[in-house]
Amino acid sequence: MLKDETNTSCEKKISAADAKTKNALTRNDLLVYLAVGYIEAERRAEMPAYAQIVRRFLVGMKESAFYEFFSKHPDVCGQNRRITFHKVEESLDKLCKKGLLIVSKTGRRGNVYSVAKGSIRPTVKKAPENKKESAQESETSFVQEIRQRIQTNDSFCEYSSPDIQGTELMAHQRAGVALAEKYDRFAFFYDTGTGKTMMTLSIIAERYRLSGTRFLIVAPKPLIKSAWLSDKEFFPHVRILPISANISFTEYKALYNRWAKEDGEPPLPESSSGANVIDEHSLIRMLARMTHHVIVNAEQLLVVNRTQEILQTYGVRGMIVDESAIIKNYATKTARRIRTIAKQMEYVYLLSGKPAPNSPLEYFSQMRIVDPVLFRMSFDSFKDQYFTERGNRKLTFKSRKAEREVSQMIGMRSIFVKKEECLDLPDEVDVRIPVEMDERSCNFYAQVMQNIITEIVDMDGKPIHTGRMGRLARITKLREIASGFYLDEKDRFYISPSKMSALMLILDEIGDNQALIWCNFQFEIEIIEKELKKRGFSVVTGYGKTKRLDESIRLFKSGKVQYMIAHPKTLKYGVTFTSCHYAVYNSLSYSFEDYYQSHDRIYRAGQKNNCFYYHLLSENSIDEVIYKNIGNKNMTSKVFEQLIKSSGKFGLRKEEIERALHVSPEVVSVATAAVNVEQ
Repeated sequence: MLKDETNTSCEKKISAADAKTKNALTRNDLLVYLAVGYIEAERRAEMPAYAQIVRRFLVGMKESAFYEFFSKHPDVCGQNRRITFHKVEESLDKLCKKGLLIVSKTGRRGNVYSVAKGSIRPTVKKAPENKKESAQESETSFVQEIRQRIQTNDSFCEYSSPDIQGTELMAHQRAGVALAEKYDRFAFFYDTGTGKTMMTLSIIAERYRLSGTRFLIVAPKPLIKSAWLSDKEFFPHVRILPISANISFTEYKALYNRWAKEDGEPPLPESSSGANVIDEHSLIRMLARMTHHVIVNAEQLLVVNRTQEILQTYGVRGMIVDESAIIKNYATKTARRIRTIAKQMEYVYLLSGKPAPNSPLEYFSQMRIVDPVLFRMSFDSFKDQYFTERGNRKLTFKSRKAEREVSQMIGMRSIFVKKEECLDLPDEVDVRIPVEMDERSCNFYAQVMQNIITEIVDMDGKPIHTGRMGRLARITKLREIASGFYLDEKDRFYISPSKMSALMLILDEIGDNQALIWCNFQFEIEIIEKELKKRGFSVVTGYGKTKRLDESIRLFKSGKVQYMIAHPKTLKYGVTFTSCHYAVYNSLSYSFEDYYQSHDRIYRAGQKNNCFYYHLLSENSIDEVIYKNIGNKNMTSKVFEQLIKSSGKFGLRKEEIERALHVSPEVVSVATAAVNVEQ
């Protein structure tokens, strides 16, 4: 608390200033006025409510007289510069309303103020015809300002995180903190590997410190330990309680004892027999009274009673949805449930590196949460207004104008940050390794290709009663054969010597370095794991059958094992392996999102080495077609078309190929269905 003598002195100065200049205000008088406003706020114990940093008066930051004044007068201005700046912002607003100041210029770092001429009455400007539109323009300008500052490598030094220890937030992460201070609901579409988790931990730590706000964090199960609880170590004063089946009783017990020690309380008692003296349910309820925030996976929210229990028990007022692409499909149960919960929240922040991997229409479900006013129309109305079906039932924008409008709407409450804009990362090296298929695999591949063309040509022009191709006439079967591990026409298991030899040669070349091996079929993973272990290598896996996924991630992350064989969908989100800089694709996913996410497991913030990506591609096969079209928005149709065109290499007649290229879109949909199903 500041002394009343100081306050009285300042009040006298400001009174003198008002009497001296009724129609103008000098710089020094303005500074005193702002200092008085700060003292009054502190006296009324309102300071904890002020969190935002003033962005308008501090043009040039350290070069401004205002900054210098506050640096030299800690007795007047207090020790917390961030809170001080926010109170200053309020004072500036008051001066504008009184007509003492006007905004003469809007700069990159904020507004420039000039002393108003005329009477002390507020300057009345003509109100815009559409107030709502004016407010939207104001919000857009702030987001645009942040974007421009990121692009010009601004340090955002005014946004720091007092809760972080052992590291510092990067500039683009501090930019996210600025946006969260401005908006109660916002979408951070930051590229994978840019440190979204660290940024968000800083945001929720600040919210809790200032107003006691508790957050419900919704994240994919693999991220709970590997990302959130791992990065939380940089925020030792932030308490996050994980509610997940992959957290053991021993881990909950250790968490309780740690928090109890911080609070000066005794640890859990130990029984002489070594048995637990408390059950897990009771222990979690005790932890609930000690935690700041709670983290769950989305599946837990599908049970309504369970969701209400979590909301009531933990008293959450905010929600974080990590990898918000999980709600990209508007009608799914998960999307509906999260939208319902979001309506009850005061704060909602979305995080995703790839929010709409298939169509811009997938933004609607996410933006409806962060901007329910602008996106108040129904999903069908939004789709009908801006999108149309063209060729193969693909939804595209009706026009460039429609695309611009949707982009502007999304940009109101979201920001996209690309890795190359904000990180000084080493180089990426893509290496294409052609692998000649052995004769047996080549013959079987040709047989399946013939089956596919025969079936789709026969199906064309007839009523389609089934959505499935024959077992040996599926594109997935081509992917199996190209991977080098498959069941043949008599269901006999076959391992291609060509693909396995190529993989072992690459691993020999990599030497003693760690390598992440990506596969798309369970038996492919199992066979490679068996072969590597037989050769004496240390190996862990990451796929549907991995029993202790978190332990596998920990061992590989710490460098205790040399190889990890994984499926892209299992390690899709948030897992960071910057200790490794070699990745080998033994087979390719049909999904660009899967490829994109797997690619960035090693190419992330913290990576210090050049990253090498080896792609083992069976020659003249679907491998080469997928590799060529990775990233194409119409990947499915392009791969299908090029696959049919390449079938001539396997002895198919030209007239058969031509007929197959002109089948109906319905037939193409059947032929390309379930291409990513694990066999």
